[in-house]
Amino acid sequence: AIATGAKPRELDFLGAEYAQTSTDFLNMKEMPESLLFIGGGYIAFEFAHIAARCGAEVTIVHRSQAPLKNFEQDIVDHLVKATEELGINLVLETEVCGVEKLEQGYQVKGETNGEFEFFKAEMVINSAGRPPKIFDLDLEKANISYTKKGIEVNEYLQSTTNSRVYAAGDAADSPGLPLTPVGVLEGYTAASNIIKVEQKIVEYPPMPTVVFTLPTMASVGLTEAAAKAGGYNYRVNYKEAENWFNARRLQVPEYAFKTIIDKETETVLGAHLIGPNAEETINLFAMFIKTEIPVTEIKKMIFSYPTLASDISYML
Repeated sequence: AIATGAKPRELDFLGAEYAQTSTDFLNMKEMPESLLFIGGGYIAFEFAHIAARCGAEVTIVHRSQAPLKNFEQDIVDHLVKATEELGINLVLETEVCGVEKLEQGYQVKGETNGEFEFFKAEMVINSAGRPPKIFDLDLEKANISYTKKGIEVNEYLQSTTNSRVYAAGDAADSPGLPLTPVGVLEGYTAASNIIKVEQKIVEYPPMPTVVFTLPTMASVGLTEAAAKAGGYNYRVNYKEAENWFNARRLQVPEYAFKTIIDKETETVLGAHLIGPNAEETINLFAMFIKTEIPVTEIKKMIFSYPTLASDISYML
């Protein structure tokens, strides 16, 4: 089985070698006075929030109009607001096209609609994504087909062009999200299929994903766009909840949610949260989606009060 994981995306511009990785960031003994993150994904936002709270001057340069594109944009807007209020300079629709080493730090060149802008920072971090670590394996020699997302596999995590080969985790072009628990699930399934005669299909449960910033942003299930594309008859409940009791008692300025409910079955299709304890509350929504428990039954539940979970009934 091939389970080589992912690696930082290779940058294709002059001075790309000066960009450090997330591992380099974690191994730092001291925080630089200024940092610039190339790309606006999980790594950029999480590490930028850490650095800013340590007193560093932080810039995120992202090439498209919206960062964290796989999340519900109504909720992302709240994180963008919190990020900018923290003092982080969020530069959108700007492509980094060069890094120059200075006597002290670096100068980063960005392009926006043919115009150039320059940024200075003591440290530049490559947070432009993590592609699968498979492109140096000479897969063609083993007749293993792959895409930019990973090795092409069937429902058994078996290579579509070489039945003797399996792939799992970030190395596989599978429906699973690039998350550690999903990689573990696929790894167990691939191993089982290698040693057992009876093949096992990967059964993906709802997969919650979290951006560990402050405030925390969490998501599980379908976004509104995905529900619309899937032809569901759905309703949306979106609300800013910073005036709710839990937000006031915890003194948090950002608290919002967006839930997608199937009108025909009255079950949860998706949930998207930002605010305190979102990383825990989202697991309850994952369970609701998995068990297809009707919203009417969820609202009958009594949650301990005043926990964040006690707000769930009002989110549906």
